[in-house]
Order: sequence, then structure tokens, then C-alpha cells
Amino acid sequence: MALTQAHTVYYIATRCIYSDRGLQSFKGDGGRGIEDMKKNKEIHEIQLKVLRLYDELTQFSDQCAFLCDSFAAIPAQQEFIEPETLGGIEHYSRWLKTRLVEIKIDVGEIHEQLKKFKES
Repeated sequence: MALTQAHTVYYIATRCIYSDRGLQSFKGDGGRGIEDMKKNKEIHEIQLKVLRLYDELTQFSDQCAFLCDSFAAIPAQQEFIEPETLGGIEHYSRWLKTRLVEIKIDVGEIHEQLKKFKES
């Protein structure tokens, strides 16, 4: 199923770029062969970044779900929770927050690349 979703993200990224630039501009009109190749390379790089980001978001989502399940299990726990367990939860929570910031930065970079691509 993840492969299907990844292909969907890839398709959406491709459609966004092509619909904004116009597919005919990439077919080559005689004198723009090198420019077209550069544009195609840029498109491919953006598409790869989107696919990588999708994979990272999927993994991040799974990790968030694990942490949420851990938090939900704490109140049901009748026994004493060891300090090491609490320390692990705290460490994992900080890691998730840091990772979220990194993903936001990655999304911002892709957004900036798309803006530059549209302007060129």
C-alpha cells in the first residue's frame, strides 16, 4: 500500500510542476534542448525529494503512534513506572519534536525549490 501512496505523491508532484509550466515547454522546441534537459533534471530532483519526504513522514507517523500508545498505557498501569522508562519516554518525546522541526525545514526547502522553478 505504501508503494501506491508513494506513486500517488510522485504523480501529484509531477502534475503540479507540469501543469504550472506547461507540458509543451518540456518537449523541446528546437533551440531549447539543453534548457529542457536542465528543467527535467530539476523536476526529477524535486520529485525524489518529495518521495523521500513522504517516506520520512510515514515513518514519523508510525513513531508518533507508538509514543501515543505508550502515553495511553501509562494511566492503566497499576504498578510503579521506573525512572528509566520515564526517562526513555521523555527522550523519545524530545526526539520526535526535533524530528518534526527537521521535516518542516525539508518541506520549506521543497517549497522554495518549487517557487524558484516556477519563476524560471
